[in-house]
This record gives sequence, structure tokens and C-alpha cells, in this order.
Amino acid sequence: GPVDGRKTPDDIVNVDNSGTTLYFMTSVAALLRDYTVFTGDKSIRKRPVQPLLTALNQLGAQSSTTREGNACAPFFIKGPIHGGEVNVPCTTSQYISSLMIAAPMCDGNIRITTDHPAEIPYLDMTIKWLKEAGIQVTYDEKEHKFFEIKGNQKYKAFDKYMPSDWSSVAFPTVAALTPGSNLTIRNMDFKDSQGDAVVIDHLIRMGADIQKDETSGDLIIHGGKQLHGISMDLKNTPDALPILCVAGCMADGTTATGSITVSDGTCHITTGGGSTLQSYGETADKWGVWGGLPQQQPTEESTTLRRDPIVSATARGLWAGKMLAVTGGSLTLDCSDVALYSTGNLVVGGGHITLSGGDT
Repeated sequence: GPVDGRKTPDDIVNVDNSGTTLYFMTSVAALLRDYTVFTGDKSIRKRPVQPLLTALNQLGAQSSTTREGNACAPFFIKGPIHGGEVNVPCTTSQYISSLMIAAPMCDGNIRITTDHPAEIPYLDMTIKWLKEAGIQVTYDEKEHKFFEIKGNQKYKAFDKYMPSDWSSVAFPTVAALTPGSNLTIRNMDFKDSQGDAVVIDHLIRMGADIQKDETSGDLIIHGGKQLHGISMDLKNTPDALPILCVAGCMADGTTATGSITVSDGTCHITTGGGSTLQSYGETADKWGVWGGLPQQQPTEESTTLRRDPIVSATARGLWAGKMLAVTGGSLTLDCSDVALYSTGNLVVGGGHITLSGGDT
């Protein structure tokens, strides 16, 4: 094989449904002198990649998407990139993590800046693993607005006992909250910097019977305890939104996720970009719930407007599968991507809607 261990793939790279693979491997491919072509499934082909490609082009890469005016895969890219400074929008932490992973292997030092850092736990996790592999990183530890990595560094092999993954653990944990369930998940690292570890704390605040045994590394869940609704800010952990919506279906009262607060018919929502959840309302409909809330779904012919907004909260804003009704209160939405989408009617009676950012 090649001396540096890197070679251009002999076929198109199909990442299927893995956005992490798409973003991380894009910067690695920008180290190569020949073209690499990336594609994926229908969801991946709607996921924005242009901000990352723009940053890599500024560092010497040559890249383009295959569809004019489309900022998503399929795309092709070649390098090699070199040192320099780039400013990257942090609509997803994976843009910055991708650049940090490739930076040690290029010629010259790279400085990455961002004006509005988000998903900070994931940035910290990337830095932790880079240092574990012997890579030197200098960064803004207080605000995470810049990251500096020297080029021509060498990744070092290491031996480590890998703990269970918090993102994956969240799903059986919520399933075990049902009556009659008892579950112990072993090999947990309760000091892990992975952001989705906070899911367990949210569930405990909702009243779940969960114990953390830090000595043995066991997570112990006893199902059947009645949960209650809470408000939680998922700005830094957007991947936790789907499973926490499921937990909200089992709770008394209203559960608000994704930087959502709800009170007396008023719904205030702040969301980030990305495509973590595009059509949760459609899935919730199959379960007999609407937008993750235990309310009766309105019909197309419904003329009686409810006081509470009938919505699905997503990482892109609001998505209503049939009808979005607001009455007797207000709905305020601030998001960085698609703000409001409804396949049916948008009805406002006795209240008002305020939108900022995104499209309507």
C-alpha cells in the first residue's frame, strides 16, 4: 500500500444513511490528490454539505456537487489541502470535527473559527479523542470559537477499553421505562464527555426510576413509574430529540424538547439546523399521538380549534402532517433552517404566530 496509508477509493463512496461518515470522510478525501465521489441514500442527498466543501476549497481542495444549485451529495472532491484559516458555520458540529480530524495530516497549520458554536459536547469529544491519539490541539476552551491544529502530525495507536455508546443506550433505556421492564446496561462511563449522556438526566427529571452505579459502571432501569412532562434544551444534543419525544408520549402533561417551552396555549420554540428529524409527526400519527404529545389528532374537517398548537417539533422547525392549529395563544418560532411546513391547513384563530429565521 501507499507509504502514508492513504489512497483514492477505486469506486464511489456510498455512505448510505451515515451523515457522520459523509462529513468526516470528506475532509480525509481532501488530503488525496485524485477525486473521490460521495453519495448516500435519499436523506443524505438532502443533507447540506456545501459549507464544509467551501471551507475545504479555501484550503486548496477542488470540489463541487453534481447538481447545479444543490448544496448536497452527490459531490466530488480532490486535494491536497494545505494550511490556512477558515471560518465555518457551526450549524452542525460535524463540519468542524471533520476539519480537525484531517488537519494534522496536511502540510501547514490550520486555524478554524466559528461565530456561533453549537453542539459543544461533540466538539469537546472530538478534541478528547484527538489528544488520546497524540494530536496537539489549541482551542478556545471558554467559548469554542477557534481551533488551531499543527500540520504534519502523526496519529498514534493506543489501547483503550471502549465504554458503551450513550446515543445507542438511550433507545433501550426508554423502552425499559414501560411497565414490567427491568434492564441493566453495563460498561457505562459516567464521566464520558459524549453529549447524549444527558438523556439519562432528562429521564430522571421526568421521574424515571434509573440508578447510576459509578463503581460498577452499570445503568439500572426499572420500568412502570409514571413520568411527568418537563422542558429541556437540546441545542447541544439534537440527536436526542427523537427518543425523548417517545419518552414524552409516556408522560403526564406536556413534554417540550428542542429548546421548547410551553405554557397556557403558548409555544416558544428555538431550534438549530440540520436534518435530525424531518417528519416525526408522520411517524407519531401511526402511534396515535401527534408531534410526540399525548393529544387527540385533529381531522382535516375539524372546525373546532384547540387551544394548544398541534405541531411536530423538529431540528428544522415545525412540521405538521395534516393541520397546524393555533388558537387562544401564540406560537413563536426561531430557527436557522426551514421554519414552518404543513402539508395541510395552517389555521390561526384568536392567537398569532411569530417566525424568525428560515423559510415559511
